[in-house]
Amino acid sequence: MEKGRFCQSCSFAFPTVNMTKTPFALTYILYDEGSLIGWLMALLSLCPIFIIVVWTFFALFESKHNRISNVVLLLGLLFNTGLNMILKPWFNEERPRDLVDQPFINFKPGNGFPSDHAQFMAFFSIHIFFWLKDRRDQLLSFTFFPLLISFEVGSLLVAYSRVYLKYHTLKQAVAGYGFGLVSGLLYLSVKPYAIKVARFLLTPMEQKEKQRPRNTPKNRR
Repeated sequence: MEKGRFCQSCSFAFPTVNMTKTPFALTYILYDEGSLIGWLMALLSLCPIFIIVVWTFFALFESKHNRISNVVLLLGLLFNTGLNMILKPWFNEERPRDLVDQPFINFKPGNGFPSDHAQFMAFFSIHIFFWLKDRRDQLLSFTFFPLLISFEVGSLLVAYSRVYLKYHTLKQAVAGYGFGLVSGLLYLSVKPYAIKVARFLLTPMEQKEKQRPRNTPKNRR
């Protein structure tokens, strides 16, 4: 083993073995330099990550009444992602070859069909309707349909962004969207069971909240 490099602030040594660096592929997206549309498409491709982060925040910090629907949506997205992980090796279809020679691009064999981004957003486009419907009394009366249309159009744009950026063919993106719609409808049939799982997962959090002392005038003395 090669001699380690000592860290003065620590009581141990770091090995000096040279290792190949690789980017965090989950957020590494290439687009044409100087292209505003390409930049927007790259940003759209990050929407699934934004959605996971935002709905995790909702599940943790939104009111108790709304938490279950947030967790149910997150469980559904995990279910949909798991389905995509099964479908890709099953079909074993290559991605477009346009980006093969680009730096840091190392496509795994057979992970092009169906598009996971398109499938994710198609699933989300179905269940965001029910999520908004559960909160319709909390929204301004004129915001429900504009929000719904924005999410639906946005989901289509995310799917298209994968074709525009040449990470998927049109067939792969359309198939991904189709599988996402089917997955979303299938999840509706098991949603009652997902609600039970969500309640089970939220039980520890609710028990801790019950144990916290309430902020009453008596407690503030």
